Amino acid sequence: MRMVGEKALLPIQKYVDEIVLVDEEEITKCILFLLERNKILAEVAGAAGVAALLHGKIVTARRTVAALVSGGNIDVTLVAR
Repeated sequence: MRMVGEKALLPIQKYVDEIVLVDEEEITKCILFLLERNKILAEVAGAAGVAALLHGKIVTARRTVAALVSGGNIDVTLVAR
């Protein structure tokens, strides 16, 4: 079973309100969306937050939500797919 390390767990417990999961297909669609619509090349982990927003995994009504997009270190075969 995978577990979060102690050093990471403490700040998560203090500062994170919610954790949601996105699957590989949702992230892949998000990477394509960011590239086509915004000319932003994001790596898989860097697109996960936006993928959660695009696929309705985060309730945004009456909330301020920020999604960080990072990285351009991506396998070109993933972009080709």
